[in-house]
Amino acid sequence: MTDVPAELASLRARVTAVEARLESEAGLRAMVDMDQAAITTRLDAQQKLLRALARTQSDHTAQLREHGERLERMDNRLGQMDNRLDRVEGGIGRVEVGVHAILGLLGSAGSPGTSVP
Repeated sequence: MTDVPAELASLRARVTAVEARLESEAGLRAMVDMDQAAITTRLDAQQKLLRALARTQSDHTAQLREHGERLERMDNRLGQMDNRLDRVEGGIGRVEVGVHAILGLLGSAGSPGTSVP
């Protein structure tokens, strides 16, 4: 036969040890829950930052597109102005030739001692 009071004492000691361990593990589980909550908070903040960054990047992309289109229009306009300037310079060249021809005619029609620059 077994000694019932000894077994009860053994069982009580074992239950007490299990309860102590459960309390210890409950504290650890609570710490894990707090750590997980902190990580979740950080992840939420990072997701908000990433969404804000995506919006900002999208806005910047739109602005760059607009600037590129504007620059292209300005480049086209500058090309047109360059063509117009070329035509003006060509006209000036023809005027210079005409002026020299007129000066030559005036020089030959003038008095023999007079020279026209």
